[in-house]
Order: sequence, then structure tokens, then C-alpha cells
Amino acid sequence: MVSNYFQLVSANKSAQAWVETVIYTLIGLSIISLLLAIVLPQINQQKDRIILEQSSGILLGLNDQINWIIDKGPSNVVESGELSIRKGELTIDGSLDILKFKTDSEYLYSEPGQTIKIHDIYALTNKTGKKYIVTLYINYSGRMNLTWNGLDEKKTLQQSSVPYFLMLSNNGNTNSLVNIDFRIK
Repeated sequence: MVSNYFQLVSANKSAQAWVETVIYTLIGLSIISLLLAIVLPQINQQKDRIILEQSSGILLGLNDQINWIIDKGPSNVVESGELSIRKGELTIDGSLDILKFKTDSEYLYSEPGQTIKIHDIYALTNKTGKKYIVTLYINYSGRMNLTWNGLDEKKTLQQSSVPYFLMLSNNGNTNSLVNIDFRIK
């Protein structure tokens, strides 16, 4: 009878150890899930902020190269260097003469619905649900004529793991505006 009692107590202790292990594991997983739920949105916001800053840098870099080839005169060509688009899209709109970067973001870049100017870049943020659509653009309308492969058309470069290389060329004046032509190298 005493031996049965010890076997029963030993079995209860073994079962209790397993129950405690499962409970502590569940508590640990709950704490990790709670921390991820709090920290992950902030991490995504900072990633989006960095992408927007890099995209602003791309637009300013292209603007500098446009100004450089205008200063050098007609028939000059410059390579953009490596353009990495990790999120969003870069549009060269020949019909509107606009360079534009657009992406969805968890980061509030500017006051929603208000266009602001930062250096030569205009920024417009619109709220859609829990996210924002951020558009950064430089408007060359009335100052120069942008074209894609010699045509006044729109070309959109999508996000890609492979960088883009653009060629920009000063094709002289067209309708009293300097024509800057873009192509993929």
C-alpha cells in the first residue's frame, strides 16, 4: 500500500512538472507575441521613413544630374548610377514633365492632404485605411521637356531586387524648352 502511494505521488509530480513546463512556455510565448505586436509597427515605420529618405535622395540626385547636363549643353549624356527601388515606384512622366516617386507607407511623412515643398521636392501624403500613400515629385513643366526614349510618354520603374541604370541626355531645345531624355542603360 505504501509503495502504491509513492508511485502515485511520483506520477503526480511528473505530471505537475509537465503542466508547469507547458504553462511557462505559453506565458513566454504570450510575452514575446505582445512585444512583437508593440515593436513591429514601429520598426516598419522606421523602415518606411528610411525608404522615403532614400527615394528623396534619388530624386535630388536625378535633379542634380539634369542640371549638370543642362549646364554642359546639348549632346551631353550622363549615367544616373545605381538606382535601387526597394519599395514603391519611380515614374518619369514625359507628358506632364514630372519625376515622381510613390509608395504606400506606415510612416506619416507629411500632413495628410497637404502638399509641402522640401528643397526642390514636393511631398503629398494621403491616408488610406491604416496606411499612407506618399508621393514625392519634382515638377519640370514649363522649365524643360522630359521624354522617355525620345517620346513624351510615362515610364514607371517598379521595385526590383536588381538596380536600374538610367542614361540622361540633353537633346537641346524643343519648343523653346531643353529636352532631357531618359533611357535604361
